[in-house]
Amino acid sequence: MKRQNQINNNLKTKQLIQAFVDEILKYNKAHNIVGRHSQSEIISLDIIDCETILEHIQPSQTILDIGSGAGLPGLLIAIKTPSSKVTMFEKNKKKAYFIKKNYTHTPSQKCKDSGQGNNTRANDRHAV
Repeated sequence: MKRQNQINNNLKTKQLIQAFVDEILKYNKAHNIVGRHSQSEIISLDIIDCETILEHIQPSQTILDIGSGAGLPGLLIAIKTPSSKVTMFEKNKKKAYFIKKNYTHTPSQKCKDSGQGNNTRANDRHAV
């Protein structure tokens, strides 16, 4: 079931994704949050890979991303499908901080931030 018409692909969305990739690269230099070291690697190996899930997300769907890492696919889902509500769990403090710092730049700002700390695990029921 394809939903291409409901996935946000406008210029603003592309700019947000580019800014997100730039932030990953910038933060990664000091904190090693991903194993990629270039924009082309992140786009071809992470962004494009994560985009494959978008066709399976229904409008206004609630998404849970456990082990969010650098926010992929959670932040990408929030950027590309702004009507969705995304909750992300990440136990690594550096990665959780990165997600918190960047979720406010999503179009709908509907990524969940429970405000309950950075170093959390899914079984502790804390969200980033």
